[in-house]
Amino acid sequence: MLVDERKCSVHGITISEVQAQEFASRVPEARGSVADAQKLALDPNRDTADVAIMLESLTHMPRPDLVLRGLRPHVGRLLIRDHVARGEVGFTNPDWNMRFPSRVEIREQIKEGGFRLKHEEALEIPWETSAGYWLENIRRAFPVFRPEGQFKTLQRLCEQIIHRGPPEVEIMMFVAE
Repeated sequence: MLVDERKCSVHGITISEVQAQEFASRVPEARGSVADAQKLALDPNRDTADVAIMLESLTHMPRPDLVLRGLRPHVGRLLIRDHVARGEVGFTNPDWNMRFPSRVEIREQIKEGGFRLKHEEALEIPWETSAGYWLENIRRAFPVFRPEGQFKTLQRLCEQIIHRGPPEVEIMMFVAE
């Protein structure tokens, strides 16, 4: 949509080789990179953007504030959509290898990253819908053998959500400058 309808140049960054291949097949006009956001070396002459969009990624990072701080000199605006713990205190789910920060914690990470929060809202996306979508993509990416590593963790997470119900988190969107 960003490339076709808005004529934007897009650079997708993911830690997953499989996800990068899927991105390249769906959006061949875009640039794609396989990299760990925590180790991302951005070139100030080439790697600038009006907007950085982070989708469901902060929950996988031990220090999101450092990633945001590294992005700050390169982007004007930041859009984050991620899973956030309900209430004032975040939690870690060791089975899923994920940290669910609270709204308070994400606000602080955005501030520590050098951004100013402009907007936040809870999104009405049922967990079961999102989990079903991810499970379908995992099964398409691994049609013959079972996934390992993070894909196995994601598959277990999705199956648990579908069979037992969602965890005590909500999907939030934050916009910062």
